[in-house]
Amino acid sequence: MALLEDETYMEKYPDNVSRAQVYLENQVTGGLVSNYSLCLVAYALALVNSPVAQTALSELKRRADYIDGVMMWRSSAGLQSHDWQPHSAQIEMASYVLLAFFKRASFIEGIALLKWLSKQRNHLGGYRTTQDTAIALQALSYYAAFSGANAIDLRLNVSAPASTFVSLYSINSTNYRTYQSVEVNANEDIHLNIYTEGRGFALFQMNIFYNVESTALSHNHQHTSDEEAFSLDVEVNEDRDHNHMLLSICMRLKDSQLIAHTGMVILDVGMLSGFSLSPGAAAPTDLIRKVEILPEKVNLYLDSLNKSDVCIGLPVIRDYKVARVQDAVVQLYDYYEPARKAVRTYNSEFLRNMDSCFFCDRDCGVCRPGINVIASSVLSSHSVDTCIFLGVAALLFL
Repeated sequence: MALLEDETYMEKYPDNVSRAQVYLENQVTGGLVSNYSLCLVAYALALVNSPVAQTALSELKRRADYIDGVMMWRSSAGLQSHDWQPHSAQIEMASYVLLAFFKRASFIEGIALLKWLSKQRNHLGGYRTTQDTAIALQALSYYAAFSGANAIDLRLNVSAPASTFVSLYSINSTNYRTYQSVEVNANEDIHLNIYTEGRGFALFQMNIFYNVESTALSHNHQHTSDEEAFSLDVEVNEDRDHNHMLLSICMRLKDSQLIAHTGMVILDVGMLSGFSLSPGAAAPTDLIRKVEILPEKVNLYLDSLNKSDVCIGLPVIRDYKVARVQDAVVQLYDYYEPARKAVRTYNSEFLRNMDSCFFCDRDCGVCRPGINVIASSVLSSHSVDTCIFLGVAALLFL
């Protein structure tokens, strides 16, 4: 595919292209190609105008599961996702098949996949990963370019009958590359009417943002923990002065997963407030290919994980004294299929239950020398709050 998409290389290595074509054609006729590989092969053979490309597409149609009239293909991550966005592999497979349809001039056959791909984008216009976003946008762009810009003349009217809100859009050959948007404040349920007329190819998207209670998210996470793809355990070992900790993180691919091993995996380790990774820790190894140290977390790029346990020790040190430390989050996910993941939290029991007066005596006297706090009997019940406030102030000014 890389050679065929650049005519310079295709002309430079004609023998290599020819041998690759014969190999791929034999794989298709052999019938032992996975769904994911067959989608890539269909596009590669369509690029070289091989007659076997149609054989590959016919086989894909036979293997497809039709969901709402759209062809979908199962992958190692499964067919159904746990949230509204499909697995990255499904986005890629649909995109490669759409590209194959385009190269074979089967435009009508690709319309259903075109609409489906458009609907799966997130509010920023992309998908789960860089990989599936690049391929999907390539496929959508081919169809958009084919539709032509000179003939575009579209008018769009968005209104809310119960209010004075009206938004008018005009898309033509002079502004078709311009992103147009409007924000609608909806404190209550709102009914929108959308009317369009004219001709051309355009994409209309409505994003809805809302807040949910954290308890609901926590309940949802507990419900899906059994369906996680990885086994992930995080233990905290701290010294007596609580200035140093060792995070022991053990992980593996669960036995229930269909694949024997993953591709690249990201271990995203959030730091407890006031802590950071010890200098020189987590150096690259055969397993750890890259280390990213950010202000509040550390990202480890792991080469691959299989179904055998792998453990990593991360020494951390305390840079700032923080009371009532909240939980930090550790995430493990497949780079090319982020839906294949596991999430855990960790904390120090000592620091979680400690208030700021631990750092400056119970009366907070050592935090701000020369300042005396006198609490009357009426306010005695609030003496702890007063102490915490002064403790924080001391940390800010020392």
